[in-house]
Amino acid sequence: MFWTPCIAQCIDLMLEDIGKIPFVRDIVESSKSLENFIYNHVSLLSLMRRFTNNKKLVSPSITQFATTFIYLQSLLNYMWDVKRHMQTSFI
Repeated sequence: MFWTPCIAQCIDLMLEDIGKIPFVRDIVESSKSLENFIYNHVSLLSLMRRFTNNKKLVSPSITQFATTFIYLQSLLNYMWDVKRHMQTSFI
């Protein structure tokens, strides 16, 4: 018999360990608070959708740690989209 580890499981476990680092955990918690704030304020949600072409934030899953980092990346991408749009609309 041969045993080969699943690469997806290994990456997930590595990301889980990275997520336990205090400053990473703080960033994840802050981003979750930001997501809740955006989705709980209709006018802000409307602005976000307008500036991101109706895209939704990727919500992190409880069981998969990789989705937390995918969520952070999508939040960062949308932040840059909004910033670019704001700069061009006021010129």
